[in-house]
Amino acid sequence: MTIVECVKFLEKQAVVYNLSSTDDLFLRVSQFFNIADLNDDTKITFLEFLVQLPKLEEFFAEQEYFAVAQN
Repeated sequence: MTIVECVKFLEKQAVVYNLSSTDDLFLRVSQFFNIADLNDDTKITFLEFLVQLPKLEEFFAEQEYFAVAQN
């Protein structure tokens, strides 16, 4: 899956489930890909996702912490 495919997918899911789609969605997905893309081909595979899952969980926990701290 590429960055653009991921953003489009998340935007569709936001519409389907009536969720807000933030303006910084592309930025957040790009940050996610920078962590998960092990071979720097700008795509992530399911295996790359699984291998990097602990780092991704840590990244999202930090993002949520900063969002709460700013409010």
